[in-house]
Amino acid sequence: MVGGTKAEVPEVELTEDEDSQEAHVQKAVERKKLQPDERMPPINVPEKIFLCLDVTPSCSKISLYPGKDVEPLLLLKQSILIFINNKLNWNPQTQIAIILLNGSSAVLYCPFTDRKDKLIENIKRIHVPPGDGDTSMEDDEEDFCLNELLKLLMMNVELPECKDKKTLPAFIARGIFFYGRTKFLSIRNSMDKFKMFIDSPYFIFDSLFLHEDELDESVRVQIISTLSKLDNGYSYILETDNSAVNFMNAFSLFSSHPLQRPHQSDFKDDIMSYKKSLSS
Repeated sequence: MVGGTKAEVPEVELTEDEDSQEAHVQKAVERKKLQPDERMPPINVPEKIFLCLDVTPSCSKISLYPGKDVEPLLLLKQSILIFINNKLNWNPQTQIAIILLNGSSAVLYCPFTDRKDKLIENIKRIHVPPGDGDTSMEDDEEDFCLNELLKLLMMNVELPECKDKKTLPAFIARGIFFYGRTKFLSIRNSMDKFKMFIDSPYFIFDSLFLHEDELDESVRVQIISTLSKLDNGYSYILETDNSAVNFMNAFSLFSSHPLQRPHQSDFKDDIMSYKKSLSS
């Protein structure tokens, strides 16, 4: 798994280049080493969190225990309910919004709110739309384009104004992206406007990639590579197979505050080792 920091935020090109997918992953590893004096104050300032949820993952079932399976969406909703309860208990000023990804579209399902009851009600109402199974959405496009999601984030996310990294921000903005498809991820055209978010230390884009255990390695690497392009050095980029224990262990890592949690490279150096560590 990849994460951590670097002394200077690198220029991030959001279009495909000639580098191999493995090279993208290596670049993400190399830029994770910010010096301690360049990190923001480790204070639990309020967060504005966008939960970006893929409601039609390719995995049909997740193993709860031998002989007992559960639908991925059900487990995702349960994990989110725990997450919401924790975040709003720890800091009631935290606000959470929900974006749903269905097919190729991204829709603002629930605007920012700090009301736990409203969030819980909306989470419980999420369902797979009629006619969308685990494979029907896979037939139209060869990849899933992130542009709609990124545009929606830019329209709804504001960044705090701070003079320097030692000034405590009023809040930080965070996107948590759950992706469960076997499609390649892509970012089409130039996304120069989104670089403002990537270059900001007050915006974090975390990701969790759910996949079948036998997923083709080239698909895994390509997806992780694309997610790494949205990482400014503070993100958590996680993956899990279709084990309920592994899934909930991975999702629980998002509960910690981005300013207080260790950088990902501090406890794992290689994204490809994450699945092995969970199963050991």
